[in-house]
Amino acid sequence: MRLGLIGYPVAHSWSPRLFARFSERDGIPLQYGLFPMPDASVLRSWLHENPDIRGLNVTIPHKRAVLGLCDALDSSALAVGAVNTLVIRRGGAGKGAGNGAGNGAGLLHLTGYNTDVVGFISSLLPHFGPDLGDAWGSSVPGHAALPGLGDATLSGLGNAGRLPVSQKLDEHPGRPRRALVVGTGGSARAVACALTWLNIPFDLVGRNLPLPLETALPGSTTADYGETTPAYDVLFAAAHLYTYPQLSERSLAAYDLIVHCTPLGMDPGFAHQRVPLDLSSCAPGALLYDLVYTPSVTPLMQEALDCGLRVCGGLAMLEQQAEAAWRLWKG
Repeated sequence: MRLGLIGYPVAHSWSPRLFARFSERDGIPLQYGLFPMPDASVLRSWLHENPDIRGLNVTIPHKRAVLGLCDALDSSALAVGAVNTLVIRRGGAGKGAGNGAGNGAGLLHLTGYNTDVVGFISSLLPHFGPDLGDAWGSSVPGHAALPGLGDATLSGLGNAGRLPVSQKLDEHPGRPRRALVVGTGGSARAVACALTWLNIPFDLVGRNLPLPLETALPGSTTADYGETTPAYDVLFAAAHLYTYPQLSERSLAAYDLIVHCTPLGMDPGFAHQRVPLDLSSCAPGALLYDLVYTPSVTPLMQEALDCGLRVCGGLAMLEQQAEAAWRLWKG
């Protein structure tokens, strides 16, 4: 089986070693490649030139751009408005040249999933009590699926749309009162979806406010997918949206969970770029979760440690979302 990762940059990725481990464990021969792709619009024609690729992970900056290149979207991708995993089938009707395929690449059929939500939840909950991690594992076997959303949107999300573990989290003494999501890209949307399912209120800060739906799905319409409109914009309906200058005027004491979802601080490429947050006003014991996993202690994590906060790096989430993707591909 040939798999790989697309994005830009990708040289730093740990995905090859993760999937090599899964391959050895399950006895499934595997080739996993890193494919730097500055422009996602070439994806379908590139896949036509690489006919043996069965699945792809998608990383920055393409998690949203890939939405409009898919023939079908899983409810997880629809809810988040971002794709991090592609299942590739060949020989059926695809989107064709209308989405940049050409040269017969319409025979491709791409299904987009988002396993970041599962990865984030499964790596977050143990930080608020081992019993929560156990409850999550028993409520979602294998961490490979999300609860059904009915119309695949969050617009009507009520108690029926919450995860079974949410009740245990509601009653837990260490439950986060409010979270701050840092960033507005695909990873931030996955985190927002997870927090919504866990019933944890949150605010959001970024350089820009979330982009409108049409920007995420260039040249596409709802009818392309036979599904309801992706509702990631609804994810932020109850959140306060701040730019960094606006947030700098406020205390962060109200947040006992801060989730950093940008590449700033990542090595290589972004190692010396600082997240414009002042963590000194955070309450002691708050958790700083940095989705960046290389280096193992990022500059933001070190600042959090200096301020007396708890920290978590992104490696656990990377492993859990990769496991969920592997289940899709080997199935």
